[in-house]
Amino acid sequence: MILVLNCGSQSIKWKVFDKNLKLIQKGNAEVLDAHYYERVLRHELLKINVNDVDLIGHRVVHGGRTFVKPIKITHENLYDLEKLHDLAPLHNPYNVLGIRTCRKIFEGVENIAVFDTEFFADLPEKAFTYALPEKIAEKFGFRRYGFQGTSHEFVARKAGGNKFDKIKIITCHLGGGASVSAIKNGKAVDTSMGFTPIEGLVMMTRSGNIDAGIVLKLAEEFGVEEANEILNKES
Repeated sequence: MILVLNCGSQSIKWKVFDKNLKLIQKGNAEVLDAHYYERVLRHELLKINVNDVDLIGHRVVHGGRTFVKPIKITHENLYDLEKLHDLAPLHNPYNVLGIRTCRKIFEGVENIAVFDTEFFADLPEKAFTYALPEKIAEKFGFRRYGFQGTSHEFVARKAGGNKFDKIKIITCHLGGGASVSAIKNGKAVDTSMGFTPIEGLVMMTRSGNIDAGIVLKLAEEFGVEEANEILNKES
């Protein structure tokens, strides 16, 4: 049996499949208060027979420059994942919490992380490069990573069918978070989200693209932490 877990900022979704990928069981919970997130998560996971699960797959939003392919979770790379929390503060902390909770409940079961950024790992340089001093961009990893890649790839394959790797497609992921991508011959060539998921379209609580001067002014007036809250959670 395979458990697939998607820990979002305000929701927990999971499904259990057999070895032929036939759906066996599923669950979905809303979490309106972050203080109760882990409690709700444990409640959901305990609906599943621990002895039935042989493998667990996790959706993780930001893989940074380190994680560009699915990985088997270890103590070491889980620590490296936690270093990326600031890049996707609405998602990565909950993704990692889901992994840690599963490692406790389903002790000894292998956990695999799949990244939203993976589909965009091969973006052309003209698409991922920001107009910043090269040394600074390299030092801090400033580039367009792209997000919601699992969704963009899935809908592109569904729309393209057996012509997926031969045609040009524009894909739209529209929800609490939103992004648009351009796909040519089966490869992503551009996307609206960037270094973090805040870039691009206006979303449910994220500002999307705004004048960088506004960001500087917010940081000056409110401090970096509150400015981050405003841009990610109040806009």
